[in-house]
Amino acid sequence: MLTVVEAMTQEVDQLTKRVLDEVRLEPTGRRLMTVPGVEPLTALAFRATIDRPNRFREFCDVGTHLGLPA
Repeated sequence: MLTVVEAMTQEVDQLTKRVLDEVRLEPTGRRLMTVPGVEPLTALAFRATIDRPNRFREFCDVGTHLGLPA
C-alpha cells in the first residue's frame, strides 16, 4: 500500500510540475495569476474554457457562458 501511495505522490508531483511549466509559457496564464487567489491550475482552466475571448460581446457574457446567473 505504501508503494502505491509513493507512486501516486510522484505522479502528482510530475503533473504539478507540468502545469507550472505550461502556465509559465502561457502569457495569458501568467497574467491571470496576478489576480489574488488565481493559481496555475485555475488560470489554465479559465484560459482553456474561454479560448477565444473576442467571441463574447460583453464581459458579462463570459459569466453566462460559464453557467453563472446574468
